[in-house]
Amino acid sequence: EASDLKTPRQWLIDWVRGGSSDSGVSITADSAMTLATIWQAVTVLAGDVGQLPLNVYRRTGDDDLDKETDRKHPAFTLVRHRPNPYTSWQDFAETMMVYALLWGNGVAEIAWDNRGRPIQLTPLLPDRTWLDIESGVPWYVTRQGKNREETASYRKLRPEDVLHIRGLSWNGLWGIDVISKARNSWGLGLGQEKYANKFFGNHAMPAGTLEYPGRFRDEETIKRIRADWRNLHEGLDNVGRVAVLEEGMKFNAMSFNNRDSQWLEGRKFQRGEIASWFNLPPHKVGDLERATFTNIEEQNRAYLQTSLMRWLIKWQEECREKLLTGRERREDTHFFEFNVA
Repeated sequence: EASDLKTPRQWLIDWVRGGSSDSGVSITADSAMTLATIWQAVTVLAGDVGQLPLNVYRRTGDDDLDKETDRKHPAFTLVRHRPNPYTSWQDFAETMMVYALLWGNGVAEIAWDNRGRPIQLTPLLPDRTWLDIESGVPWYVTRQGKNREETASYRKLRPEDVLHIRGLSWNGLWGIDVISKARNSWGLGLGQEKYANKFFGNHAMPAGTLEYPGRFRDEETIKRIRADWRNLHEGLDNVGRVAVLEEGMKFNAMSFNNRDSQWLEGRKFQRGEIASWFNLPPHKVGDLERATFTNIEEQNRAYLQTSLMRWLIKWQEECREKLLTGRERREDTHFFEFNVA
């Protein structure tokens, strides 16, 4: 949408701020993935979808259990081995899931042979692809161009030429950008991490104030004493050095307690909150506080049913809609299904 400078729209504000959160930390896909819990959450879901075998089945009876793998189906090689000459199925599925989990949309172009059979699936960059509605018909538009110096070119793709794994959506057509919605939540976690790094990087032991009974006569003496103290005692390499005071100086130590400042509790809270953004049970992102040997199997079963299965069904339905022929869909002779055994 167009935007002026007097009443800028949110996309323009975000662009000018560089995706900054209220904490002042810039949140992009790259920066978000530097937070260990987000990396873990994305890796768990993307990795589990990628490692599960997806099969094309032919129905052999009226019951869903009456089926056999159709290894001769054109889509079988795409979903079991190589969607394109350069990518394995596992890498392809993980890439599509990363796009869907962070941007809300995993989109891939479908290539066809002369007989209308799918022969290749190629992921499209999520930050360069969007949906246009023209006369009630959705079109996928993708921007191409290696760098800013090149003149960007745009391609329009029909819906039937696109495999689309979408996350939560406002309209059922285009998924919600998770990064933009989670910016402040994730920014808090990265802000805590950034502050901790600065604190420990500059921390000095001993730390406090130097008290002198008299008054220094010139500013240069103060600068020299401060510089000498910093060189001797600041930084992790100088922790524990013995302080030598002269001319009646007195050192007043200042204490700092991480637990008193609820630092550790805040870090723990962030793990649980990030798990909520991805609908993951806490133990999947390393929070084992409520996990025991007796209930971990139950929690894994709940993870399959409430977290992972949602994505598996999206894959199965989209592959059925886009990779089967019209006749196969109408007569319901084939279907896709993950083996979660």
